[in-house]
Amino acid sequence: MSDSEASLMAFSCDVVYSKNNDKTTLFLPNCMHIQTRVFHGPNQYADMAGVVMEFEPLFNTSLSANAIDTQWEKLNEGNETLWMKQKPDEEISFTDLSAAIASYLHQPVALKHQACVAHGQSDENAASWVIVCHYRLDAAHLILHSSITLAKEIFSGIFTGRSNIDTSKSKPVENIRQRIARLHATPTRQVLMDAAVLRDIPFYPISTGGNIWQYGQGIFGKHYRSAANEFDSYTGGLLCRNKVWSNQLIHSLGFPGTVHGVAHNFSNAEKIASEIGYPVVVKPIDGGMGRGITASIDTPSILHDAFRLAAKHSQQGVIVERHVKGIDHRLSVFGGQLAWVNAKTPARVIGDGIHSVRGLIELDNQLRQSNKTGKQIVMDNAMNTLLAKNGLSFDYCPTAGEVVYLRSVANTSMGGGSKEVTDRIHPDNREMAETLARAFRMDAIGIDFITENISCSWRDSECAVIEVNQTPGVLNVPNAEKVLLRMFPPGSEGRMPTVLLIDPPRELAQHVAKRLIDADFCVGQATDSQTLLGDCSRGKTTDTLQARVNSLILNPQCEALVVIANADSIMQNGLPLDRFDLTLIERNVPSDIPRCAPRRENRRRVVPGSH
Repeated sequence: MSDSEASLMAFSCDVVYSKNNDKTTLFLPNCMHIQTRVFHGPNQYADMAGVVMEFEPLFNTSLSANAIDTQWEKLNEGNETLWMKQKPDEEISFTDLSAAIASYLHQPVALKHQACVAHGQSDENAASWVIVCHYRLDAAHLILHSSITLAKEIFSGIFTGRSNIDTSKSKPVENIRQRIARLHATPTRQVLMDAAVLRDIPFYPISTGGNIWQYGQGIFGKHYRSAANEFDSYTGGLLCRNKVWSNQLIHSLGFPGTVHGVAHNFSNAEKIASEIGYPVVVKPIDGGMGRGITASIDTPSILHDAFRLAAKHSQQGVIVERHVKGIDHRLSVFGGQLAWVNAKTPARVIGDGIHSVRGLIELDNQLRQSNKTGKQIVMDNAMNTLLAKNGLSFDYCPTAGEVVYLRSVANTSMGGGSKEVTDRIHPDNREMAETLARAFRMDAIGIDFITENISCSWRDSECAVIEVNQTPGVLNVPNAEKVLLRMFPPGSEGRMPTVLLIDPPRELAQHVAKRLIDADFCVGQATDSQTLLGDCSRGKTTDTLQARVNSLILNPQCEALVVIANADSIMQNGLPLDRFDLTLIERNVPSDIPRCAPRRENRRRVVPGSH
């Protein structure tokens, strides 16, 4: 572990907490005691899910914005101002500063139309609170922990002159933002969730470690892993992961595959290359995202280095295939229909006559980071080798307008570019893509097709399908909306009928459930002590109401949901869902219960005093 990593861990991870269901007691250094609660739906603090921290501030004094800026520049190396809007004129309290830092950390990963951060003072014990609303509760925890710790460091640095952070060895704010970004490291998942928010389609984690999420509820729920979904076949996935097997099927179907051989040592690779003729492409049999691939190899010496690189990424052997001239096109098929075509270009920089290749890469990466577009371009040995092959280096200064290619492979995960050309594809190429998707038994598939002209039929040009991908990338929200339309047609939000009853008479609860059952729904019912699906009892005796609701939401047999809760539970834990179609509230419940009720009245009905 490097000194900077050790310093960061001591800074942002020096917390001890004990967890009890969705309640956490957390202790920060200097005896700061924090109560943490997780809300899965609207609550007394906000009208959406989030994590709230209640605490007694370590400092009862306030600071000027100028004094805070001085400390913030040390922690953030002067990269960006803390203030998201106008710099405040009044002095800032410890709680206000914690909320401001939380907003700063939250902003790069916030979903559209999402109220991110709120803060205030509890009526019960005068403790302060800050809430972060986020669909990833682990991200909300990290943002809150980090923001309160950073606020403590800023106040300590000003009032005591001491800091727990050695900024000469670590970049605290940058490192925290990188940790938060890693929780959202899959661009396809991110844009799918953005598109789901725009359409009001709910989504729930199935296995966050495995990146598996359910979109929709109960019978309408569909599993996704990035763009792959539950209708992709197991055998198709195996074929996609093995380039030799997939190429065999492509040829068997009568489509243009690659001409290649499999090498298990360099002598084999050299022999195959001489037989099929240079230039060649070398790639691992398995693996993806462009790792271990070298294209346009025209000498045995370059072949040797390329073989060693590919061998590091594959235990099964290395493919040596004939190079095909042309542009790499990604044909993305969902539900048997071609959705879009992207022409891909390798990572490159364009000279300005001032900066070196290294400097241009750094400028490009800064632009990508600020615009949140594209993967960072990583300088490595493979890039250095390619530059040297063309008589260049990282220190070379290109003339204005000169294009310098940094990769031999067009792959967006390695910093490459992409342009949509769907309207130009020839009908034969479209039919080929859709046939391949059906033959591979894949609902979602990305087909890499090299051709000089996508408008020309594969029958009439030199071309090849070089790879099929199990999880095609989705680069923007409009394309993500096309993916979701496959499962959720217009007018469908993937939601089943839901009813919330707060402290209802027993006969009312029975009446509501019977009405749904009579309408031929398989009804799930959840209370603080019982879970029913139809006539079957489900769940464990120790389950919370939230856990019982989740078990029904994730069950594909469930067609309608009735939740029975008491007023105290709602005030303490919030609602177990982001919204209910119908909420029935007894007249004698506390008057502040409606604070937890959803605010978008056009989508929900709240009916006080219904019997």
